[in-house]
Amino acid sequence: PRVRFAARPRPSQDYTTICSSAPSQILAIAALEDKAALLRRSNAFVDAGRAAVSGVLDAHADKLTWGPGPAAGPVGWIRLKRGSAAAYVAALLESDDGLLLLPSTVFDAGDAHVRAGFGRADSPALMAKWRATLDDADHPATALLRA
Repeated sequence: PRVRFAARPRPSQDYTTICSSAPSQILAIAALEDKAALLRRSNAFVDAGRAAVSGVLDAHADKLTWGPGPAAGPVGWIRLKRGSAAAYVAALLESDDGLLLLPSTVFDAGDAHVRAGFGRADSPALMAKWRATLDDADHPATALLRA
């Protein structure tokens, strides 16, 4: 068969951005050498965060409850018993309390849930901050949950 060459070479693509750097890979390998300790640490963050969320929900059972899940992992749905999740999150953002929940409208999953992450070391402190906004009857976001 006759070999044909392109008139000009095709541009090559730089694939270095789809892989982590060698030092990062070496650090990951080192971390995984003690996988049990890494899992204990991560699970402790999730367990503490989930307990903190449960504490908020227990204290405000008239307004909030667990939504579907979480069966596992550091993220869960929280159902608002009244009001709009999108409006509630917008009011939280406007109040500048440093809290960020994600309304279920972002996922085309209705307007009755917020998505909360609780797998970080500071999750219990953030849940305490959220609880303080819920304890404040005059907080603009909390007022939306009574409507």
